[in-house]
Amino acid sequence: MKTSSEEISRCLNLFYCGTAVEEIRRVLQSEYGRGPAKRTVFNWIEKYSGLAAEAGRGCTPANIGDTWIADETIIRIGGQKVWIFDIQDEKTRFLLFTQITLCGRHRRPGFSTTGLSNSRQDSRNSYYGQLHFLPDRH
Repeated sequence: MKTSSEEISRCLNLFYCGTAVEEIRRVLQSEYGRGPAKRTVFNWIEKYSGLAAEAGRGCTPANIGDTWIADETIIRIGGQKVWIFDIQDEKTRFLLFTQITLCGRHRRPGFSTTGLSNSRQDSRNSYYGQLHFLPDRH
């Protein structure tokens, strides 16, 4: 049986909204008359997320603003701190950059905006917490 693109899209949308796989299966059963196996749901997520990521590589909105917002999240994995930095355009909310850094117990990682060269301007204003900084020039 061939699965419709609408059903797979619904599955991915539910997954990325934080819905548990069992609930996704129930929703698909209710809406499409069949609840795929867990493995099938995971296969769809893996396959189509990869295709979407590949299709979106290098794409940026045409109207990126001059102000970027940097956000830092710290989590612990196996007792080690992991820093996750995201830089997002304030105007479009487009995610421009993500950096994941493992660092020693008492050190905070350095942060650089090198690698944001697909922007349309050479420098932009950025805000990191309460600190204002200008990105590296390319």
